[in-house]
Amino acid sequence: MSVNLKKIDLKRRTQEYIAKNIDKEFVKKYFRVNDSIEFNMEFLIEANGEIATNKIFIHTKSEVFNTEIKSIILTLPKFIPPVALINKKPFSYVLNFSPEFYVNSQNEFNPIYREELPSVRLNLFKDELKNNIEFQKIKMDIIRV
Repeated sequence: MSVNLKKIDLKRRTQEYIAKNIDKEFVKKYFRVNDSIEFNMEFLIEANGEIATNKIFIHTKSEVFNTEIKSIILTLPKFIPPVALINKKPFSYVLNFSPEFYVNSQNEFNPIYREELPSVRLNLFKDELKNNIEFQKIKMDIIRV
């Protein structure tokens, strides 16, 4: 699995873990059904696979929410840390992402996924450009009818 796919998987699984472990009573108290929330968070995974308790940052204006999410992050299972290619030693890693959730009718967080798409570079050669312009003209003619 590529490094990018591993990062996406780690973010997705962390988001799912938060959704599964957030207290329904907390959600019911502070959110309404169909509310959504997105926030930036980051935490440090130490070289031994444990989360550094003093390196968890949840970036919202609500300290109550920040504390709730931090308490969930601290219960994540131990990670398998990345290993350096050259010296084959594990190293610390910062995970930074913006999970997003909506509140369902059972007062649960449901993850909303925003996939990280690879950047696309279009190489338009003259003949491709010509075909694209001709296609646009045909499309416009169809729309006018």
